[in-house]
Amino acid sequence: MSGGYFSPDSTQLGLDDPHLLLWVHMAMVDAFLDTALRSGLKLSQTEQDQYVREMVLFAEFVGIEASKVPNSVDSMQKYFEDILPELRASDDAKRAALFIALPPLPPLIRFGTPIAPLWGGIAALAGSALPLWARRLYGWPTPPGFTSGTNAALIATRSALSTLPSSFRESPQLKEARERLKKSRI
Repeated sequence: MSGGYFSPDSTQLGLDDPHLLLWVHMAMVDAFLDTALRSGLKLSQTEQDQYVREMVLFAEFVGIEASKVPNSVDSMQKYFEDILPELRASDDAKRAALFIALPPLPPLIRFGTPIAPLWGGIAALAGSALPLWARRLYGWPTPPGFTSGTNAALIATRSALSTLPSSFRESPQLKEARERLKKSRI
């Protein structure tokens, strides 16, 4: 259940609040895994659980107690079932979604380059990829066949991006991590 821009329904929560930190962390973990799977990445249940388990360390880095962090896909799904009644799409969340979909751009960039339609397509796909419960919170319609169409678009996007040279697709950090991994296996 990808989180989008929701937060537990409380104005008293801050970035140092463990409840909010856990929500943000789990929304990120789920969004990455969900998008990877829906875009055609083949991961076994064991690999999915391993990813969620490895992200517990990430949660600890931002100050979340490891014992509080779901460490499997099943425990993550249970976490989302439990927190769903607390979630709402606030006005701030809706404004943030609109800002992301229609970012302010200088006129020369907006009208003189293909960035606006390209960004519009990416933003529309990201919004479409939100889970159904999140779309309901935002009040966005989800007609029949919508999920299948979104999944097909995610697969096509991943496929198209994979044709780009690795220098465009891979960050310096990823390249460094691969080198470290290679050295650790020697």
